Amino acid sequence: MAEHQPDPLNSDDLTTRAAEGTHGSQNRWFRPKELPSWAISLAIHALVLLALARISYNQQLRANLLPFVSTTEFDDWQPDQLEVDNLEIVDMGNDSSMESQGESALAAITPAEQTQDSVEQDLTTAVQIEIDVPVYEQIASLQEAELVEKVDIRGTSERAGGVDGAIDRLTLEVASSLRQEKTLVVWLLDASLSLKERRNAIANRIENVYEELGVMKLGAEDSLLTGVVSFGEKTHFLTEKPVEQAADAVKAIHEVKPDESGEEKVFAAVSAVVEKWKPYRTKQRRNFIIIIVTDERGDDHEQVDKVTYDLSRLGVRVYCLGNSAVFGRRVGYQPYQLEDGSFRNLPVDQGPESAFPERLGLAFWGGDNGLNSFSSGFGPYALTRLCSETGGIYFIAAEQPGPKFDSNLMRSYMPDYKSFADYQESVRKNPAVTALIKASLNTSNRETPSPQMVFRADRLERLKQEIDEAQKPFADFVYHLENEVLKPLSDGESGREQIVTPRWQAGYDLAMGRALASWVRTFGYNKMLAQMKVSPLEFTRENNNMWRLLPAEESDAGGQVKKYTELARAYLNRVISEHPDTPWAVLAVKELESPLGWEWKDGFNPNFVEQPQQMQQQPMLLLEEERRRQMQRRQQPQPKPVKIPKL
Repeated sequence: MAEHQPDPLNSDDLTTRAAEGTHGSQNRWFRPKELPSWAISLAIHALVLLALARISYNQQLRANLLPFVSTTEFDDWQPDQLEVDNLEIVDMGNDSSMESQGESALAAITPAEQTQDSVEQDLTTAVQIEIDVPVYEQIASLQEAELVEKVDIRGTSERAGGVDGAIDRLTLEVASSLRQEKTLVVWLLDASLSLKERRNAIANRIENVYEELGVMKLGAEDSLLTGVVSFGEKTHFLTEKPVEQAADAVKAIHEVKPDESGEEKVFAAVSAVVEKWKPYRTKQRRNFIIIIVTDERGDDHEQVDKVTYDLSRLGVRVYCLGNSAVFGRRVGYQPYQLEDGSFRNLPVDQGPESAFPERLGLAFWGGDNGLNSFSSGFGPYALTRLCSETGGIYFIAAEQPGPKFDSNLMRSYMPDYKSFADYQESVRKNPAVTALIKASLNTSNRETPSPQMVFRADRLERLKQEIDEAQKPFADFVYHLENEVLKPLSDGESGREQIVTPRWQAGYDLAMGRALASWVRTFGYNKMLAQMKVSPLEFTRENNNMWRLLPAEESDAGGQVKKYTELARAYLNRVISEHPDTPWAVLAVKELESPLGWEWKDGFNPNFVEQPQQMQQQPMLLLEEERRRQMQRRQQPQPKPVKIPKL
């Protein structure tokens, strides 16, 4: 007889199996289903916590072994090192990954042989290491939010309304920190001669700041400690240890000795401060804030990657009260009163706002009207990046004269605060961007010659002699434009339509338009001079004795010049239409103000008239006059030379 097979749909079989299960259960000593739910939950959570503890411990060990690899220095990166590959273009500016604080600093120190997975693992590890140290809250408290409008400042600079406005904003930042933990604030002051007034202004405000913080009654008596340090060529601790009283901090600020070396090693000073007072962070668990006061970018700015990484790991926040960066330029100029009471504009390293120059160093024909050096609306790259990556803010306390631009509009043109290595990698991914940086570097230290516009022509030999002298500097300049500026820009034109970042779109178009315009003017200038020398024109009036070469809308320099003229105007007008109210548009408008062609106009200058007798006696008269002047100079007391300081 066949063995009965249970039918899963048969109710009798179901009853039978249920009965068997009841009797069998009497032989079991453990039934998990009978455990209460709280016991099962407790066991599961215990297992999860144990697994997470083992993972965190292993990752902390690996993080402590993470090495540092230095990156290429700003000034050591040469144009001929630029090579283009076919990698996919990455988003930059507001579309970049900079919304995550500190990631680029960590990526900058990752060894080149690591894979993408290992880099992401290291980023995670660094975050877990900082769990043992109290970190700053990213959201402002209610009281702070009521005082200031909430804005997204990461990766940007902020116009604070001068020194007083910046101090007011810093007061809120310190107050927010004190609501969380006891706080150490270090004032790191540039000791250069140009910062004396700013240091005095800060000293005069600090006691008021501490009074305001006292009225808020934030924490215990020793909640806020203050350190004062100055820097120049070397770092000087003006308070041997942080002090509690505002009067002691004010006294230390007034004791800053001017540094006349002309060097500002700000990143070395930041490292020295953290190294000496690190126990206040690691042992006392205080919040640690550094406030840098300076007007330059820092001579050791190439150290930004390492310093940013070190401070991010410790949770040290950096603010800066400084000047805006010069748009696309390294050097700005600052008025300074000399010993004799006179004022002179002295050069100061204040830029650029990006990791590398992204603007051609070509002067404007006919004068620049202050556009050679004007504010970018952002802080210098390295200091702004240090503030951004550590959660602070770069406060712009002063700006260069010239046009100003809407901060909200300029956010779309914000520089990328990546590491030097990451920036170079982004540049190499697009031939047009590569060309922009190469052409900018090639023109950064080269002066544009000033054209001679008036030529004496009372005698043909004199006219030809003046034309020869006028042509010499421009023959070399045309070669420079063709081979070091236009050639790389033309070679990279294939990548222009692939650029998605407004900043680099405007930068490339402006560079191409200005390079073409400069070539058209220079080539046309040389050709017009050559034609005049070979086939001199006739005067419109018999007594005229000079020729003037004037800008004109059209030129007789040839078909190639006309072709490049149209192309230059197309690029410049594209900048104006697609990027209005930006620095690039202002420069494009200025370039188009002066016509690109040339024309000759004759005239009369009474100073160029020579009488026959004067022509014979002139050499002897000039020699005697020179002897007389030399005797007078020797008899007069020599003025004391004015010392020109290094700012």
